[in-house]
Order: sequence, then C-alpha cells, then structure tokens
Amino acid sequence: MAPLDSDDGVADLQPDGASLRRIIGAGVEAIPILLEHLNDVRPLKSQPTSALSASGVRPVYLRLATSFEDDSLKLQSSRISKARAALKSSPAEGYELTVGDLCYFAIGQIVNRPYFPMQYVGTFQIAVESPQVFPEIVDEMRAQWGDLTVPRHRELLKKDLAQSEVLSKRANAYARMATFYPAALSEALCEVMAKEDHPEAPGYLISDLDYDADENVSKCIAERIVSLMHSTLTDQQVLVGLACVDQLLRREFGLSDAKKFLEAASTAFPESQPIAERLAALPG
Repeated sequence: MAPLDSDDGVADLQPDGASLRRIIGAGVEAIPILLEHLNDVRPLKSQPTSALSASGVRPVYLRLATSFEDDSLKLQSSRISKARAALKSSPAEGYELTVGDLCYFAIGQIVNRPYFPMQYVGTFQIAVESPQVFPEIVDEMRAQWGDLTVPRHRELLKKDLAQSEVLSKRANAYARMATFYPAALSEALCEVMAKEDHPEAPGYLISDLDYDADENVSKCIAERIVSLMHSTLTDQQVLVGLACVDQLLRREFGLSDAKKFLEAASTAFPESQPIAERLAALPG
C-alpha cells in the first residue's frame, strides 16, 4: 500500500465508502491522520439521522453515550453529565455525521474499541458520542493513541484476545490480528488455548477459526484436548473439547487425540447426542 499523506482519503470519507475501508486497512499508519481530523466538521454526503416516536409526532432527544468506562478513554464524569444535559435541553431534529465522526469510528476499528459517533439505543433515542458535540474527546483520543506503534498495537490486540472478559471483544481482537498481524496470530491463539483459567475462551475462538489455519495452531488444539482429558470433565470443558474436535476433523489432524477425548466424554456424559455424533463422524 502506498504511504498515506496528511489528507489521503479523509476528504472523501463516507460511512460505507471504499476510502474508509482503505484507511482502516492501513492500521497504525493511519492513526496520526485520523487523530488530526477528529475535529473536522465537514459534513458527509448523507441525510441527517433522526428518529421519531411511534406516533410519529414527538421529536427525539440526542444524548451523549456514556461508554467511557473502557480502558481507552478516561473522560471526567462531570464533563459527560454536562454535555449530556446540554443535548437533552432541546429537541433534536436530526444529527448529521461529519468527517471527524468517521475518523473517530475508524480509530476504534483499528484499536478494537467501541468508538461509535452515533447509534440507535432504543426507546426512540439516538446516542451521540461525537468529537464535534463533545470536544474533550479529541484531546483524550490524541493523548491515548498519539504515540501508538506497531509493537504496542500488536500487544494491545494480544491482550484483548487473552484477557478480555467480553467475548465479543476477544472475537474482534482475533479478526484484527488476522488482518494486521497474521504471522503473530498463531502464537497468540496458542497462548489463549493454554490458559486453564479461561476455559470458555478457546472454545469460543476455536469454533470460528479458519479451516486453513497453520499446523502450529492444529497442534495447540490437539494439546488442548489432551489437557482436558487430564481433569474431571465439566459441561463447559466438554463444549471446549467439542469445538476442538470439530477443528481437528476439518483439518484431518490429531484424530487419535480427538477419539480419546470423545470416548472419555462419552463415559462422563453417556446421553450426549453431540458427543455421539462426533464419534460417528470419525473416519475408520
């Protein structure tokens, strides 16, 4: 990819445009450009967004979303309350996204954080979390991500993959590592699968792994099955093991380990149909 200049693609940003996908795809390289344009108030070529009540009469109030408890932004609660109160003080006829809003969103896509400038939150309300409405976001974002490097970004995603208590955040970290750092994904996945204190994590991730993952990951999956057999199987461990078995069957790897696990699981849970189905699917 050619190097990005100070305004490469930003002027033509659209919510679903190729320019947005290209900038997000640039990863860490795009962060300085996106931070520079966070307070860019140029409107997008789209209709203002609004919502009405079921009767179609009562206007909807825009409100500032309060999703700043994440480890990425540390906005003062008093400032959030003040901005939210200001938004609620008058009816909103609609909100028009700006270039800065999409830059805010794009940064979140790169660093695996939920930066959504606007979203529908139910009860006919639109939550606005925009650098244009709340300028302090700009300073906070630049302080948090202004010195982001490739090694720091890679470690951030590895940490999300291994330690996040939110399963969707883990899955999103997996997708981003596959995009930005595919060579490091195998090692990171093996580290997650080896963690006995997060038994649910490998099952959740393994079930979505690409079938053509490298042999190192296949070996880690087989090792995970062996480790499960060395403990008293619980319902959750069986689910993890079945996810491992599915992957090994698709890869035609470690089938002897898969068979031993299924036999042990069948003894512990003799009425389990999923276990029986996988035993029947084993070749020979």
